[in-house]
Amino acid sequence: MTDAQYMRLALRLARRGYGATSPNPMVGAVLVKGGKILGRGWHHRAGEPHAEIESLRNTEKLRPLSARGDSLCHARTLLHQGGRRPLY
Repeated sequence: MTDAQYMRLALRLARRGYGATSPNPMVGAVLVKGGKILGRGWHHRAGEPHAEIESLRNTEKLRPLSARGDSLCHARTLLHQGGRRPLY
């Protein structure tokens, strides 16, 4: 898959949170390594973990992580967990 295809998948995942995430945006996340999808997630509803955290929880390739709410910087978390190149 190309970067554009991964981004489209993330956007489709984000739509699953439609009407439930306000005041936060709808967000989807796809973790990819070597062309293989390791994890995917989306922000289900306001007050719950964001997409990046869900994608980390939905993979067995990375060590588990517990969300700490708004104080957690999600992009840094992904990089800390071994991510190399975030797409926005």
